[in-house]
Amino acid sequence: MRRWRTWRYGCDYCRKTGCSASHMARHERRCTNNPNRECGMCRYFGIPEHSVAALVAVLRLDGLDALRSVAEGCPMCILAAIRQSGLSTEDQWDLGFDFKKERDAFWRDERGEPL
Repeated sequence: MRRWRTWRYGCDYCRKTGCSASHMARHERRCTNNPNRECGMCRYFGIPEHSVAALVAVLRLDGLDALRSVAEGCPMCILAAIRQSGLSTEDQWDLGFDFKKERDAFWRDERGEPL
């Protein structure tokens, strides 16, 4: 019988864990709970990144539609702002934000694909 110990690495911002330090470092940079996150979708499509604090402020003051406009439709930035807004889970659900639908629509729009 063989036995060994394995290091586990965890995100400082959420509960995600893994066995690869490099993978977890990459995750932490883009974690939607990270207040200083880098957005991979914005970078991929050449959209200028916004600070999460500014996006959270827009959400609190003006609501989800204003947040969509300021975030230029990026579903990852919108999700990060919602998660870091301090709203309860029930209030987050009441916003009516469906990440998967918004992500798919964003990809189609940015790529110029038909519906």
